[in-house]
Amino acid sequence: TGRALLSLSPSTRWIPAASWMALVFVLSMQAFGGAGWSGWFWGIASNGYHCFEYGVLALCLALYAPREQGWPRLRARETAWIVSLAALYGLSDELHQAFVPTRNCSVLDLLSDTTGAWLATRAAARAGGVDYDALLLRRIVLLGIPLCIACAALSDWAPEWFPGVAWL
Repeated sequence: TGRALLSLSPSTRWIPAASWMALVFVLSMQAFGGAGWSGWFWGIASNGYHCFEYGVLALCLALYAPREQGWPRLRARETAWIVSLAALYGLSDELHQAFVPTRNCSVLDLLSDTTGAWLATRAAARAGGVDYDALLLRRIVLLGIPLCIACAALSDWAPEWFPGVAWL
């Protein structure tokens, strides 16, 4: 899939990111299952999609990164720009959710979004091109999964730990 996306012409590279952002916007208007201790598994699972959502967005944004040997060069500077753009979209998404009756605005959801974007750029940097490193890619994935679960758990449980703090 990555190689097919990389074959897009510069004039059409916006399509995957814009399409994915539209899907995220539509999903943000949906009501999702219970959070908190009573539905702890569903709460973590339903929040866990944030890392995936923003990881995919980061990969779509990586299409704009400079390339080496046909693969996006995702060093510190490029990663910072991509993760910042994904986080800004995540912030706009959280603000949007503040106006959706069944949703809320959460800074901890934004943490999940940013974590997913960062992990995806790190994995993509090691998945191809001159920086290919299978061992490091495996470590990023294997350590990234529990990190995403931890972000989801924090986002799900923190509001119950601090009930007076609405933005958690």
